[in-house]
Amino acid sequence: MKDSNFRIPTAHSDKNLKVEMSGSLASITESERQLSKFIIDEKTYFVLTQSDINKLEDDSIVIKAYAVWVFENEAKEENYVGKMVNIGGKEPEMEASEEHQKYVFVVLDVIREWLKK
Repeated sequence: MKDSNFRIPTAHSDKNLKVEMSGSLASITESERQLSKFIIDEKTYFVLTQSDINKLEDDSIVIKAYAVWVFENEAKEENYVGKMVNIGGKEPEMEASEEHQKYVFVVLDVIREWLKK
């Protein structure tokens, strides 16, 4: 997904939010790490996604893990505001700072929809 600009309804907000995204999300067909930029109603977040994929002998793919880290304004440790780590067969681990919780969940909603495609 590159340079997207759209509005999404979300359960985490009482209105439609303007979401702009540039960059790429980690693939679910190969292991990789990607950095993307989200602008949600004029707030800037950098999102690091990482996937860990297993390719089996029959060429089928198993997603071992998918992780998302969200940073405000700049992708630096001190700007961390939330994450979601999903390791196959376990409940996803999620956290978000109270101040940024709505925006972290919007990012996760966008990624979840992208992964369905």
